[in-house]
Amino acid sequence: MTDKLVEYLLDLIADKEGAKPILDRVERYKKLPPIEKEAESFSLYLELEKFIVTHKLPAIKGSYTAESLRNEIKGTFGVKEFSPRLNALFGISGAERVIFSEIILEALIKQLLTIFKPSRIQSLIDEITRGQPIEGIEVKGDKVDFSASERKIFSVSKPWFGLISINYRNLISALYWRARDELGEEKANWILQDAHRSVQEKYGYLPWAQLVIGVMPEDFLTKERELEVLTSCYKELANAIGTVLARGEIRGLRKNVSQSLTSVLRGVRLNPDGSFDFSALPKNLQAIKEDGAKKLTESFSRLISVMYRSARDGLGEETAGRILEDAYKSVQEKYGALPISSQVLQAIPEGVLEREKLEFRAKEELERGVKRMDMLRGEFASVSAHELRSPLVPIITYSELLLKDKKHKLAPEQKKKLEVILSSAHRERELVDDIMDITKLEAGAMRFDMQKVQLADVIKEAVVGQRAAAEAKGIWIKAKVQRGLPPVHGDPKRLTQVITNLIRNANRFTDKGGITVSVSSGDGQAIVEVQDTGTGIAEEDLGKLFRKFSQVGPRREGGTGLGLVICKAIVEAHGGKIWVKSKLGQGSTFSFSLPIRKSGKG
Repeated sequence: MTDKLVEYLLDLIADKEGAKPILDRVERYKKLPPIEKEAESFSLYLELEKFIVTHKLPAIKGSYTAESLRNEIKGTFGVKEFSPRLNALFGISGAERVIFSEIILEALIKQLLTIFKPSRIQSLIDEITRGQPIEGIEVKGDKVDFSASERKIFSVSKPWFGLISINYRNLISALYWRARDELGEEKANWILQDAHRSVQEKYGYLPWAQLVIGVMPEDFLTKERELEVLTSCYKELANAIGTVLARGEIRGLRKNVSQSLTSVLRGVRLNPDGSFDFSALPKNLQAIKEDGAKKLTESFSRLISVMYRSARDGLGEETAGRILEDAYKSVQEKYGALPISSQVLQAIPEGVLEREKLEFRAKEELERGVKRMDMLRGEFASVSAHELRSPLVPIITYSELLLKDKKHKLAPEQKKKLEVILSSAHRERELVDDIMDITKLEAGAMRFDMQKVQLADVIKEAVVGQRAAAEAKGIWIKAKVQRGLPPVHGDPKRLTQVITNLIRNANRFTDKGGITVSVSSGDGQAIVEVQDTGTGIAEEDLGKLFRKFSQVGPRREGGTGLGLVICKAIVEAHGGKIWVKSKLGQGSTFSFSLPIRKSGKG
């Protein structure tokens, strides 16, 4: 924002009551270095704009609105000298969607920075945005720098804002779910709500502030918030139709519209320019105790039908249909594919936008079908696992009792066959457990009991549990733990499962020597290694690891082909990474990293 524009806006608010805080903010802004000025220019402009609009400062005609002020600035200054974000706000239709996606993302990241390290958040951002239009977002201290991504997004004449909004929604959801897994649902929801509240407090006077709902996780859209967004969409739609019809001088339009303003639209007025004064709407909605969305849709449907019939009678059916289609597209361009888009279409009269209505109905049916299939898959996996486990319990129990029975000694051949039965039953149970785990992980249904964890304790438990199996093969197993190792934030049961799986894997492919399980720390990470002196893995087979049902090297007894896949999913759910180093004939080292918990930060 140029100094000339700042002075222009200051002239508008000079000597106005309550202006001192914003004047102080401007003075601080003037003292900033050029780079910091560019970063602060957008929020400063909106703060100045908010003061001018909310104090209803006089314009050439009436008082300023956000739109009229921007149009005046564009006519006076042009926009080429502004920052990318301000350029977009003034010059690119629909840019508000992207800008407010960035604003809510920035608010969420600032909340997360009170808990997690910047490097941790940056790592997740880089992972999610790699190769996407929004790639290049940087966390710098307690600030978020969008300049690199904005230069790409706003450098083309018609950016694909729909795709970009989806990218932002995916990133926000990933950050939210990571917080939810590690901090619990209640704390994660509080963080997201606080971020949303801070945006609404700062920018709530703008109609575009409702756009942030479109990039929030689906769980966030409560009935109250859904009603807010639906109301904004309907108001936008009615204004878009009304302003076009007002230019057509349609006979009887005002009278017909006034008669249709009933129920929640009682007290709403049609302005001379075709827009509506909706100041009575919030009070009407508050008076409705239930079915607010239904009543709202019915009222706006009645209003829009009346406007459509008036347009059809005065301008012809084709023109009337086109006006409604253009109005709906303008709403969709601004608000994107929100979950309430199908409800907005319900207010469009029959015969208009039928293809869009059909597409939404098909999409909703598909989504219901997918959810149903996911639920059935989970139920099937659960029932199947129970049915498969049930017969294994008596097989394992009675086999163990027979092998331990000292009164009725078994012949060597009988004992050998019984051990085969027991071994096969254990392997079958392991396969069932692994299938259940992978099903839960893929469906996002596995829940983690996140807490402060000492990895030394987890490693000792896993090593003790696998010592007998190693000694039975004549190999050794030992643990090496760095002293004073800081704790990590994780689920001790699942981390034990990862290390146990890696030890079992090493045991299967090690005939001489042994296995070393070690843990050390560095660069804010705890590194766990399971090193063996076994057969090793050929270089061409390394890429096949961590795939479902993939087993490399010589076929060995045991193993489901799912263990490494489960290990990878659990480690990544903890914010870590897993990898392997190996050479054929020289053993293997499987390693994984976990962020260290330090000073209350993840």
